[in-house]
Amino acid sequence: MLDYNTKAHTIQQVAEASPESVGVKSTDSYLAVPHLSVVKTIEKKVKKEIKKGCLKNFKIVSNEQHLNGSNKQMFGKMILEHNDLDSENGNALRFCIGYRNSYDKSLPLQLVFGSVVVVCSNMMFQGENFSFRKHTKGKAENESEAKFYEDFKNLLDKAIKKGVEIHNLNHETRNEWQKTYFKDDSVLAEFLGGLVFCKNGAEVHFKKGFALNNQQLSILKSEIDNPKHSEFERDELSRKFSVWAVYNCITEALKKSRPELVSEQYLSAHNYMDYFVKFNSERFENQEIIDEINEKIEMKKLEEKMKNEI
Repeated sequence: MLDYNTKAHTIQQVAEASPESVGVKSTDSYLAVPHLSVVKTIEKKVKKEIKKGCLKNFKIVSNEQHLNGSNKQMFGKMILEHNDLDSENGNALRFCIGYRNSYDKSLPLQLVFGSVVVVCSNMMFQGENFSFRKHTKGKAENESEAKFYEDFKNLLDKAIKKGVEIHNLNHETRNEWQKTYFKDDSVLAEFLGGLVFCKNGAEVHFKKGFALNNQQLSILKSEIDNPKHSEFERDELSRKFSVWAVYNCITEALKKSRPELVSEQYLSAHNYMDYFVKFNSERFENQEIIDEINEKIEMKKLEEKMKNEI
């Protein structure tokens, strides 16, 4: 999601919104990076990876930018789809790249990657993999303008590869997890307990203390009790959670991870979920069983309705 009240700006408008146009110049310690340079660097790298790299099976669906009122801040988002995987059942799991830049030192040059990315004018910037580079430079060779762009390209390279890794993991498990359900809430409670206390297998995957902090646990509880999105909800009739729904609740909470830990935590959450489901397979139900349960519920409702009409 790119949350902005204005229509996307054209690439020409982005080009015209240069540092010079708003009275900003680089100094000995600050590098004013043109918005257009950010957009073009990302586009060039992505197209290169599409041609012969980790994005070779992807295509760019859209790439839009928004400028704030003074043109000193830019927010952008590129959406890619896998040529084969995303077309399955018309249910696309997209790979997104969010980015933002500023001339007024309010924001470093930042990148965010994932299947779902939020880039908002209210400073919300969330995804599954997060990277940034401050607009600093110096006289030394390792602090030069050239070094800045080298760092930016390296960050972009690493972030894309990690983002694709997470995207592919989600693709591999999404269909299976959408059709696998926690047998009851006691199983769900045991699984969630692992996230709280790093037990039940979570200790193997989360190697840096507790899996989720207090803020993340609060978000997770809120999503479990009152889901914001349909993907997070229980099955309408059986009232059972699919593994995919719970995983989405967890990833929503992980958006509050520290930038340096976020991609590791997403992978850890995925691996813990995968481990728990496989290790406790008898405590989960497949779609066929859920369909049978729902059919019985529907029949009972119909019988009650007919009884009341008599």
